[in-house]
Amino acid sequence: MVGCGRIAGARDHPRREGPVTTHAQAYVRHPSFELAAAMSPTPAHLHAFQERWHIPRGYLTLEDMLRDDALDVISLCSPNEQHVAQAVEILTSPHRPRVLFMEKPVCGQPHDLDRLVALARHTSVGVLVNHTRRFDPAYRRLAHLVRSGTLGALVSGRCLYYGGWFNIGVHLLDTLRMLFSEDIEVVSASPAGHGRGADSNFHVGLRIGCASVIAEAFDESCYQLFEWDLRFALGRVQLSMDGNIAVERVEVNGLDERVLAPAEGFPLQGLDSPLLHAVGAIEAYLRGQDPWGALGVDLASASQTMKLLWEAQEMAREEPARHGAISHAAAR
Repeated sequence: MVGCGRIAGARDHPRREGPVTTHAQAYVRHPSFELAAAMSPTPAHLHAFQERWHIPRGYLTLEDMLRDDALDVISLCSPNEQHVAQAVEILTSPHRPRVLFMEKPVCGQPHDLDRLVALARHTSVGVLVNHTRRFDPAYRRLAHLVRSGTLGALVSGRCLYYGGWFNIGVHLLDTLRMLFSEDIEVVSASPAGHGRGADSNFHVGLRIGCASVIAEAFDESCYQLFEWDLRFALGRVQLSMDGNIAVERVEVNGLDERVLAPAEGFPLQGLDSPLLHAVGAIEAYLRGQDPWGALGVDLASASQTMKLLWEAQEMAREEPARHGAISHAAAR
């Protein structure tokens, strides 16, 4: 474990039942893995994490960990701004692991992504990205339903997110890419107030096929909100903050009216233990299978999501200048 914060498991504890929402819990719960080492530059955080998860070896530097421990898998759970430097150090180390499991977002700049892709291509390290919903069986079932055409063509959609375009918006874009076979086009973007730290919120207009989808940012200083309403020609999909997936299909009632009724087999509860499924995918990879491409969680697929994030960010940056130019022209 590189990084000993919340997603790593700093506020979790080992248990045999219940949801699996942290990296440490996923490895502890899976019978094929053991937590061998942890790294954090903060001694108090490191020692507390080791004690909580019964991890025998702790390191204050990544260099020491890579030199002294022969590891099959490294989970990179450090702060976002440290991802690139640490991933490069891991991928270029003579003692690199067999798998690098990276938290999202992979990086902050396109040139950093190019560098990571090139390094991964020239090493034997499998790089996996935690785009959570792709590991989740309920969301995979939903993706199969949408892609099968059972609900018809997408008509329109509205998605609410919080917490920054790169931190949480990445889940929004990647899940849309998972659900639809059509290319996603960014058609508009504008600043939308506070995000999380240096990560801004944006209101973003998307086009999927012939349909418009609005990604609307919500200020999490009020509360967190992540919910979707996707409207299709033959039904509707609603996703909620807690992972609940509701699907309705068109029926004709006794008055010959087209109405919506719950689809058979839904609602489903998603996001119960996606990290446990992710660790299962890592085990399959280490045993010679290759499930990552089909799941869309390898670095190549993550790169497509990152490019959409950057495209919207650049468009949002240009929006104030464009409006200023229009206002100036009007004043003249």
